[in-house]
Amino acid sequence: MPSPGPSSADPRRGSAAPSSFRGQRAAARSAALCAIVLALAGWGAGPLAAAAVATVAGAIVAVGWGRVLDLPSARGTRVVLGAVVALAVLAAVIGHLDDASFALSVWWALPVAGGVWASLAHQVWRSDGRPRVVDLLTAEVFAVLVIVAGFLWSWATPAAALAAAAGLAATALVDSVAPRQRFVAWAVGVVVGLAVAATWWAVRDDVSTARSLTLGSVAVLAPTISQATRLVLLRLPAVRSGVTGGVVVGVVSASLAGIVTGLFAMVSPLIG
Repeated sequence: MPSPGPSSADPRRGSAAPSSFRGQRAAARSAALCAIVLALAGWGAGPLAAAAVATVAGAIVAVGWGRVLDLPSARGTRVVLGAVVALAVLAAVIGHLDDASFALSVWWALPVAGGVWASLAHQVWRSDGRPRVVDLLTAEVFAVLVIVAGFLWSWATPAAALAAAAGLAATALVDSVAPRQRFVAWAVGVVVGLAVAATWWAVRDDVSTARSLTLGSVAVLAPTISQATRLVLLRLPAVRSGVTGGVVVGVVSASLAGIVTGLFAMVSPLIG
């Protein structure tokens, strides 16, 4: 019986290589789209519009997170994260209508604490023997932080939102075109983000040195956090070769970068 030669193995290799990047490309493109829409909504239509976009992003995470991680009791996970999205919407609306700064708003304890308690209650009420209880609890608490971070985009200043979104989107788009050139993608994103920040500095005369340096750090950290999140989650089989899983991971990576814009909004009143 003839042994399989190189020609019979090559087609398998050729078909496997593109599919291995399918999830990465989907994740990168959805991350770029999510970040751009979040930034433009907040800049053009106001913080409540950005909160509305964050609501959609949070719903995507709530529906798809259990499937991406292949978690037990996926229905319960959707209920928990759906409740977190609802609490985050309430916190965002009240916070923005009160016109209080992010640093002074106490409403963000509501979705964070509520999400942690809901995750614990989910484990108590499970009737499936509680397999992988630590994995499920950790995954849900992390998703709570991701959803809340997505809403922090609505508190971002225009400069921080544009610099973060530009750098994040540039890195993600290069990732989608050249999946193996990760450092190049990151470097391009940092350069683009810093260029947007520098343009903002050039057209504004009232930007202090401390604020300029802080804005520059936003331009560097946003693409870094987003790309690192995608690289970690793309190791999952459901994400590596699946478009649906890639889309969820992309939304997660863009939402998580909201931590950077939220911190900038918090420290901006302090640095002048």
